[in-house]
Amino acid sequence: MEFKIENAYFVKDICLDVIDTKPAVYRWWFDVIPEKVIQGGVDISLIRTKTVKGVKLYALYVGKAANAKNRLRNHLPRSSRQTFRTSTLRRTLRALLCKQSQSDEECSNIVNQFMTNHAYLEWSYYASDEEAKHYESAYISNGYYPLNNSENIDSLKIWTRQMTILRKQWSEIK
Repeated sequence: MEFKIENAYFVKDICLDVIDTKPAVYRWWFDVIPEKVIQGGVDISLIRTKTVKGVKLYALYVGKAANAKNRLRNHLPRSSRQTFRTSTLRRTLRALLCKQSQSDEECSNIVNQFMTNHAYLEWSYYASDEEAKHYESAYISNGYYPLNNSENIDSLKIWTRQMTILRKQWSEIK
């Protein structure tokens, strides 16, 4: 199933003004795969790749939004005081990139910098939240997205369990 794309930007180039409030499905690409993903046994040869402006990118995460502007605002890097409560992607990146001894503020800075330097985001709008949810589910179940927790394909289940444990370790110390 081919991902529908209406908008696409490197994170460092995104302005929230270009994002509408309509329902959407979005996909995150990165030019670097976090080392813990590779160490976790993910078969990186199965990750979809593409090249944009001479940069090789790996598709790592798909999500949906009832309101694209509000949802993507939670994911996009903004400030050092940005919390991890509202973004599964940011919580996952924190668990993959930070040390448990680091504060939320330090980790927010690390995740923000990683996303600014390495992330590419694309999305499309849908007529309803239900339609967006349908397409998100279809994209995840027909793809190989190692940073998604739910609805992932069977070959990623072992990694998904490892990733869940990594993320839970953060909630236990905070």
